[in-house]
Amino acid sequence: MTPDQQAIVDVLREAFGEPETVEFPEVWGPRVVVGATTPAGVVFAKAAGDADVRAEVTTIGLAREAGIPVPRVLATGTDTRVPGNHWFAMSKVEGVEWAPENQALAPRTLPDIARCLSGVQQSGVPQAPC
Repeated sequence: MTPDQQAIVDVLREAFGEPETVEFPEVWGPRVVVGATTPAGVVFAKAAGDADVRAEVTTIGLAREAGIPVPRVLATGTDTRVPGNHWFAMSKVEGVEWAPENQALAPRTLPDIARCLSGVQQSGVPQAPC
């Protein structure tokens, strides 16, 4: 475990209790992400710069308001121990991982994706050009 990974685990421990398990998804750039099973449930946390964290938390909130099934933001904070000094934690979204062995889900999943994208389009949230 790197010092940055240890720092975000320490933040999660303080916020949600002693993790039973931790995993570190691969990330790029000056940020760290951890998934942990805690007494409060499965939590994912990201530490990064202020603008990065604010943008992601805001996007998650706007998507949730539009009715898109996204993780719930559980906590946000600042901590000089973590990369970028800012972090947020979110719940795990339930479902089935999109993987080659799950291609049979495509007939149901693709319409769900279309419905979600339509919800974002109708939400009035400003859209960036593609």
